[in-house]
Amino acid sequence: GLKTIQDVRLQSRNELISFFGATRGSMLFNYSRGIDESPLESARDRKQHSKLWTLSRDAHSWSEIEDAVSAAANELWADTAGKGQFFTQLGVIGISFKLVQSTKSKTLLVPCSTREQFWNEIQSLFADFFSTADLPLRRVGLRVGGFSSAPKQKRLGDF
Repeated sequence: GLKTIQDVRLQSRNELISFFGATRGSMLFNYSRGIDESPLESARDRKQHSKLWTLSRDAHSWSEIEDAVSAAANELWADTAGKGQFFTQLGVIGISFKLVQSTKSKTLLVPCSTREQFWNEIQSLFADFFSTADLPLRRVGLRVGGFSSAPKQKRLGDF
């Protein structure tokens, strides 16, 4: 006759143990009271990392956002490649003052291996972005994904 958490909570520990056994009865007694001492574990790996922020004022050009993008790129690099998560996918995000979201992205053949390469790719994507974006921009962001281990030596086919 137990159908809700409240129904379970109204039972004594001994009643729940008699219905469900010692292990499950004690677990239901504790859980119905919000008691759970088990550690929180994340069972999934992140598939991408991103940084998205609102600009202090709407931007019409790359020069207006370059410093903010550079700071965010450094943070994103430290959060990913700085911890051994190299990536093959990267993208830039822009949200216009009309709240229209646009993106530009690129997939690399070999994982991005240097901060300089990462910065060059971001600049290239934003150059493309500003040539077609609905301006001015209110929010911008960076995204990386396609994680892999450290880049290996290049093969002839990579060139």
